[in-house]
Formats: sequence, C-alpha cells, structure tokens
Amino acid sequence: MERLTVECRAKYEHLFPAEVKAEQGKKYFWCGCGKSPTQPLCDTVESFGDNALLYIADLTEDVCFCNCKQTKNPPFCDGSHAKVLTEVVKNRKKNETKRTS
Repeated sequence: MERLTVECRAKYEHLFPAEVKAEQGKKYFWCGCGKSPTQPLCDTVESFGDNALLYIADLTEDVCFCNCKQTKNPPFCDGSHAKVLTEVVKNRKKNETKRTS
C-alpha cells in the first residue's frame, strides 16, 4: 500500500473532518464557503457572511466539523468526505494510467 507523503497529506487535508476542542458556551462560526485560511472556521468577524454557520458549544468537548463542505448536517461531519475521497482516488488512478500509456 502506498504511504502518503507530507505534501500529499497537505494537499487533501481539507477532505477530512477537523476536530476542534470546543469550549462550553463559546461561539464558533463554521466556514461554509471554504475560503477562510483558518478552516474549518471563519477567521474574522468581517468574513462571516452568508456561508458562515453559528455553533454554540453546549459542552466542552471535541467536535468534528466538516472540512470538505459536502455535509448534509452542517457544521458537523457526516462522512460525506468519503465520497469525495473516492472520486479523488478514481481521478488520480485515471491520470496515472494516461501518463503510463
């Protein structure tokens, strides 16, 4: 099985859920557009916009926020990234086959 390089992991990191240590009562704004440099959360109050979703932590706990932006249950990861990753792998194999032909 192929081991992932650091560069490869960084390239696809946005397709995996992001675990955030949420603090009880604290407000978090989940970035729904994917443009924030502090994914999966919005970086500044000015950038919240229409694609930001407010999440107020009920408890202090680890929360898995969606990072691929395909979830049907925002802001939480629902496993939708698995389908996205499957497509990435298929396309990667297709491109490797084209290069070796």
